[in-house]
Amino acid sequence: MVTKQFVMDKHTTLGPPGVTLVSRGADIEVSIKDPVLRISEFKDIYSHATFNITYWKEGQEEKAKRTNDTQLRKVVLALEPWTRYCVQVWAYTLRFSKHSQPSNVTCESTGNDRPWVVALVMAVAVALLALAFWYCYWVVHFLRPKDKLPEHFTELLLDPLCSSILAMQSSPQPEKVYHKVSIMPGGAET
Repeated sequence: MVTKQFVMDKHTTLGPPGVTLVSRGADIEVSIKDPVLRISEFKDIYSHATFNITYWKEGQEEKAKRTNDTQLRKVVLALEPWTRYCVQVWAYTLRFSKHSQPSNVTCESTGNDRPWVVALVMAVAVALLALAFWYCYWVVHFLRPKDKLPEHFTELLLDPLCSSILAMQSSPQPEKVYHKVSIMPGGAET
């Protein structure tokens, strides 16, 4: 019976890398954490490891795109704005030509590719709000002025005996005169 020599680095399975996505406008920043090893750090054993990143629009996995052989731990993907993308990452070691297990599928939505548009909309909204408050202030100021009526006007308006409206209401109604009018048709002359 022949037994092969067991080499730990060659005969073990690499766990999945950790993946974190952060949306930055129309871009998604992919942060990759090395697969976890019990004994030492991944980068100490597999110094020439690369990462394969596969990404796709959510629901369109058959149209997945792939970036190969990146050694970076942070990658920025330039994508379409206002779209939800999913990402999966594999580690690949040149030392034993071996892939890790795939990471969990992680999804994130991209935002607007022009952040100044959001700032412009906010500035216009604040300006319109300030204009509305200013307009309301002047309407209230017009309807309730600070200046008061002269004293003799207020006395005249508050005194029911002097009020011209009450005087007109309490005066007797004029007598109605009716005259009888008769209309006769004109006769034919004979």
